[in-house]
Amino acid sequence: MDETAQRIKLIMKYYSMNTLEFSEKIRIREARLGQILKGRQVASPNIIQLIIHANREINTEWLLLGVGEMFRTL
Repeated sequence: MDETAQRIKLIMKYYSMNTLEFSEKIRIREARLGQILKGRQVASPNIIQLIIHANREINTEWLLLGVGEMFRTL
């Protein structure tokens, strides 16, 4: 499975959100999120941008590369 998908799952777990809730929060179809989480699609740059926009406290570098902490340090 794609490591970015694993990190998306961690975000969802942290916020106690299921795929429907998270897909609504980031404004994509639940089916598309499901495909990403199952490894059938990769998260496009647009999806990453939507996740970061909806969860501004998430560290972009962590989400993309797995570098650093999950949350931004202020």
